[in-house]
Amino acid sequence: MNGNERKIEILTPFNLALQWTTQVLFRPFDLEKWLVIGFAAFLSHLAGGTGINFNPASFRNRGHWDFRTTSYNLYSTSDHVSLWLILFVSAVVFVIVIAVVLVLLWIGCRGRFIFVDCVVRNRGAIKEPWREFREVANSFFGFLLAVVLLFVLMALVAGSPIILWLALHHGDVNFGPVIVLGLGLWIAFVFVFALAWGLISQFMIVTMYRRRCGAVEAFRSTVSLIMSDPVPFILYILFLFVLSILVAMVSCVATCVTCCIAAIPYVGTVILLPLYVFLAAYPLLFARQFGPDWDAWANLSAPTLAAPPTPPAPPVQSAPPPVPPIPETPPSEPPPGSRSPYEPPETSPPPPPRQ
Repeated sequence: MNGNERKIEILTPFNLALQWTTQVLFRPFDLEKWLVIGFAAFLSHLAGGTGINFNPASFRNRGHWDFRTTSYNLYSTSDHVSLWLILFVSAVVFVIVIAVVLVLLWIGCRGRFIFVDCVVRNRGAIKEPWREFREVANSFFGFLLAVVLLFVLMALVAGSPIILWLALHHGDVNFGPVIVLGLGLWIAFVFVFALAWGLISQFMIVTMYRRRCGAVEAFRSTVSLIMSDPVPFILYILFLFVLSILVAMVSCVATCVTCCIAAIPYVGTVILLPLYVFLAAYPLLFARQFGPDWDAWANLSAPTLAAPPTPPAPPVQSAPPPVPPIPETPPSEPPPGSRSPYEPPETSPPPPPRQ
C-alpha cells in the first residue's frame, strides 16, 4: 500500500498475539512476574477513559424543580444552613474530585507505557519504565486533557439544541420524533468520537513507544497512516469490536465463577491478566506490519516464539558382540596318543589266567 506491496493481515497478528501471550506468562510461569505485569495493567486502566451517564429523564421533576419560578428552595426544612456555605462546600468537593481524577489519569498515562513495555520486553518491571517513559507519558497526558476538553465542548455544542428545547418548554417535554432524532444524533456523535479516539490513541502509544516522540507528532503520524489506507483499520476495528464482546463475556463468567472476586480492582486484573496481555499485544503486532517506524520490537529482539521443549532421545543400545562363525568342517580327530582330560584313564587288560 502507498506504493508498497505489503499485505496487512488481521488474523495473523491475532494468532501471534495468542502465542506471544503464552510465552510471556507461561514459558516459564513466574508468579512474581505475573503480579508485577498485573499491576502494570491495573495502572494502565486508570487512563482507559470515563463513562458518560446521560439520562434525559433526570431533567424532569428531579428534586421538585419548577422551571417557571425564579427561585428554588434547596433545603426547605433547614433554614439555618447558609446557602453560601453549601456552595463553598460543593465547590471544595468538586475541586477535590477533579484533582483526584487528574492524578489518576496522569498515573494511568504512565501506566499505559509501562504495561506496553512489559509486554514488548517480556518482563515484569515498574521502576525502570516509570522513569524511562516520563516525558512521553506526560506529553500524552497533556494531549489527553486537550482531547477531553474538546470532547466536552463539542458534546455541549451538539447537545445545545436539546438543552434549549428543554429550557423553552420548562422541562415538561413530550419526547416526540424531534427529541428522539436529536438524542440519536447526539449519541451517534459521542460514539463516533470515542471510537475514533480509541483507534488513534492505540497507535499513538505504539508510535510514542517506538520513536520516543511527543503526542502531537504521534497524532499526526497516526492520522496520516490511517487516512492513507483506511480499509485495514476498518477491518481491525470491526474485529476488535468482536473481541471486546468476547472479552466482556469472559469477564462476566469469571466474575460469577469467582463470586465477584474478579470485580475487585487489581485482583480482577491479575485473574484476567492473559486477556489484558493479549489485548495489548494484538495492536502492537498489527501495527508492526506497516514498517519499522511502527514496530515496537525494532530496537529489541523480535517476538520469536520459543519452541516447546522436546523430550531427550532414548539412549542407543550398543549392538551385541558378533557371534563367531560356525566352522563348515567338523574338528579333526585328535592325533593318536593324545587323550582328552575329560576321558577316563585307560586301564590295562587283565592278565590271562594261570594254567
